Amino acid sequence: GNREAQLSRASGDTSRLRSCSRPRAAAPRAAQKLPRSAQATAMASQKELFQYFRLHGLALRPDALKLIVEAARTTGQPLELAKQIVEHVRSQPRTNQMIDGRQVATAINALRGHQPGRAIGPVLEVIDAFDVPRLSYESVLKSYRSESVPHRMHGNADDQREVYAGRYALIRQRLLRNNLFKRPALEHLSKTSNFVHLTDVEALSGCTGRQCILGLLCEPSEGVFHLEDLSGTVPVDLSDAKPSAGLFTLGCFVLTEGELLPTGVFKVEVLCFPPPEPREQSISLLENVRCFGPNDGTALEKTRADLLSRADEAMLIVVSDCWLDRTEVVSALEDLLDGYEAATQEQADAAAQFAFLLCGNFVAEPLACTDMYAMRAHFDKLAEVIRKRPTLAAHSHFVFAPGPKDLTLGASEALPRSRLPATFTAALRERVKHVHFASAPARLRFYGREIVVFREDLVVHTRRNAIVEPNEGESTEMSEHLVKTIVDQAHLRPSLLSNFPVFWNHDHALQLPFTPDVLVLADNYSHYEVNYEGCLAFNPGMLMAGLSWMVYRPASNTVEYSALA
Repeated sequence: GNREAQLSRASGDTSRLRSCSRPRAAAPRAAQKLPRSAQATAMASQKELFQYFRLHGLALRPDALKLIVEAARTTGQPLELAKQIVEHVRSQPRTNQMIDGRQVATAINALRGHQPGRAIGPVLEVIDAFDVPRLSYESVLKSYRSESVPHRMHGNADDQREVYAGRYALIRQRLLRNNLFKRPALEHLSKTSNFVHLTDVEALSGCTGRQCILGLLCEPSEGVFHLEDLSGTVPVDLSDAKPSAGLFTLGCFVLTEGELLPTGVFKVEVLCFPPPEPREQSISLLENVRCFGPNDGTALEKTRADLLSRADEAMLIVVSDCWLDRTEVVSALEDLLDGYEAATQEQADAAAQFAFLLCGNFVAEPLACTDMYAMRAHFDKLAEVIRKRPTLAAHSHFVFAPGPKDLTLGASEALPRSRLPATFTAALRERVKHVHFASAPARLRFYGREIVVFREDLVVHTRRNAIVEPNEGESTEMSEHLVKTIVDQAHLRPSLLSNFPVFWNHDHALQLPFTPDVLVLADNYSHYEVNYEGCLAFNPGMLMAGLSWMVYRPASNTVEYSALA
């Protein structure tokens, strides 16, 4: 803040510089470019600009600094220009912290292409899991950076190690920002404050009394649980542990409080998840870093309010388990679409504010790879159903997210799950103007709201794999325990790779560096709606179960339950 204020003053107030300038003969009019006071201002601005970039962990080459100074003369707002260039440069892949003229020229050209007051990007953006940047923490610079990941399914040994190390770093850094775990600036205050000290596993043997450990729950041998961090492992006794709300499965990172017994076993008395971080705080730390999608940046953030102001009638209609091989389900889809077609009254503007999110499974029973023609026939039938509602087909958006039983490219058991193959969906692409095919999980931006969509049978599977009984004193609803687990773990499927396989080099696509506005957790469980730590999570339930679905309204950030009469 002080640095930005100094830069603003340097660019706007030159009276102090004028009083210090020495008398000098005026140059010929044709050669006189700037008065001396303006030259002094420019020199001060160069220094401030250079320092501003250094504060953000970037170094400017001379050619880059020259371009920025020249562009700042045109805009008259060097501080705002520098901020936008920093955000653009950090959003692009790079190998080091040195910024050259080519990178700055690219950033300036990109910024000039965005005119104030103009909506940037579509009202709906679908981000594939394989396009999500990988977020990492630079311990030396004490900052985050993101990088693009090659589009290959299988990683190497380093990627496997990074799966748990990446999760651990994300949660630990978030935990250390929590006021309860912040070490006081003065060492003697740590003994009198409520500061909680985290102890590494390898340091346990030299500590006495109650200790607090952050670690990964694992089971090296049957029935023997361990807690593991980057320094080592220790066996734990959970028999008398008092768990908080949540579903504690192997592969979760947990906070434990207890004491190391003479036998070398850590006796756990308190078991809980690391506390979540408010969305606003996370976003402020990650402001210049791509972590939601490849096109993150200031421009999108600036248009969020503008998009929401035009979203009064916008709706995201979420339907799960659209079994196209069941006539009763197809009939229900036809009735559903008829209702929204009638609601548009054949008005394009009204239909353009509708988006339909259709989640798998798209067949009641899994099909073999040899049944590809049958799967294509089902989607051809659905394309014809949509085509008969011309207003929706021409102006509304349709998003398809595969389920665990759907045929996709690669192993459907491993996550992330790729989108539906193009050979199945040719008719949809031909007959529906705005059609999108998402991965699982997928990320959406709908009128500026950031939404994470995941079609997986989470409630039953996570409850079945819990190693301690859920604390029903906190809540009797398994859906509430599940949502807390996902948000606190900052991961959609916190488990061991041996239990639920993940493509090693794409595990980051399941991470939640900051809490999204909405979590769509489509499940074969009954429908629910949970608000937790500023995140709206809901499951529309199976369409077949109650001929029902849910409607999300981005303007009010609310969800409504709907069903056929």
